Amino acid sequence: GFSPVARDLAHRGITVANLLRLLDHKLGSEKMVHYDPALSTTRDVVHQALIPLSFSRGAYARYASEGSPVLPSKIVVHHWDNKFADLIAAIFADCLGYQTYEEILPLLQDRDGLALLKNALAPVAHRAYWVCVFSVNQHTTICADPPEKDSHNHRILKCTCRTLKHVAGDYNETNKFDDVMGILKVYAPGFAQVVVLDSGLHVFRRLWCLFELVEAHRMHIPQTLVVHSATWAELPPQRAKLLDVHAAQASFLHDTWFLLDKVKDPLAFNAEVRDVVLNRQNGLLSRWADVWSSEGPMSMKEGPAQAAEEGTVAAPRAASARAMSADSKEARTAELMRDIYAMVARHAITTTLAEADIGDAADGIILGATDQDAFEDWAEVIPVAEDEDTGARRLVGLTIEVDDTGGGMYVEMDSDVVAPGT
Repeated sequence: GFSPVARDLAHRGITVANLLRLLDHKLGSEKMVHYDPALSTTRDVVHQALIPLSFSRGAYARYASEGSPVLPSKIVVHHWDNKFADLIAAIFADCLGYQTYEEILPLLQDRDGLALLKNALAPVAHRAYWVCVFSVNQHTTICADPPEKDSHNHRILKCTCRTLKHVAGDYNETNKFDDVMGILKVYAPGFAQVVVLDSGLHVFRRLWCLFELVEAHRMHIPQTLVVHSATWAELPPQRAKLLDVHAAQASFLHDTWFLLDKVKDPLAFNAEVRDVVLNRQNGLLSRWADVWSSEGPMSMKEGPAQAAEEGTVAAPRAASARAMSADSKEARTAELMRDIYAMVARHAITTTLAEADIGDAADGIILGATDQDAFEDWAEVIPVAEDEDTGARRLVGLTIEVDDTGGGMYVEMDSDVVAPGT
């Protein structure tokens, strides 16, 4: 069964009425007086308003409901660095049955607009949504270790609450989103998932977002997409192809390690998430036909190349005549990259690996650090599937960098896997 923590977490919905109350009475006045709907991100609002407002009271949703449990009918997938106004506008749009939230945004700029929204939303103001920023008790996770400044360059003060922090384990709340969906599928009539798509499609490059998309699909939970505007499809269509677990990021290394550990088969996971989003018949993007090229569905193999163009993960260079086939090369590279990401996340270090050679054991690649003084014992064997046809033996020029502020990891391969004698 589900844990008591997960059951409590699942009953922390926030109503539309309480979202309106936050905008009208608290945000920009009681807290975060510099709030600007056109600029402030969700991350800004979490640290500058939601955490201070819920001081010693737990999750903001529980504070807003005055301690009463609220069963939500939908769970929202979104990107923390998107504008907070976009998140709220998307929720209101979904509540009103809109597919885009562009029409809602101007109404969030002032009290007159909010008054109009209140009237429009009055019949459905009781509806509740599960949104991590409101539903998770941030005082058990991130409140004491905020960024130094927000996107307005305003200093963020550390929360001084004495709430015990749980970044992992049974009492951690950020590792139970799949349990929350499982509970709500059973107990919340008509439960569905709402995906808020920002204009830059960044939600598709967050590990947690991809994980939530796949989990909801596996549970047969209805999924809907709310986009900024119909013109968002004018963006380069290849941007929508960046559905690759290796190119995606999480804000904290422990989240990266946790999620990559759950993704047992990265190729299968990538195929599944791309089907959820790109399937022409029932994918999230299926009703926005302009994202499709004239050649048909977006190819799974196009993602890594585009990611390389944007500086995330470099695409392998063209193989020689004797190099392994494209499919086996992709499989080998994907498995290696998964293990490298997991290994670096586990050790939380930054280094450059000059060379990775197949060792005496045919089932492993030995990684050795260039700076032996700093990393004397840095040498690990990462299991990989050796290509039986080519006996590929080495990978050179592997660079791994870790942002020690928790911003994620960057991996670059300067050279492709090559076969003996090439």
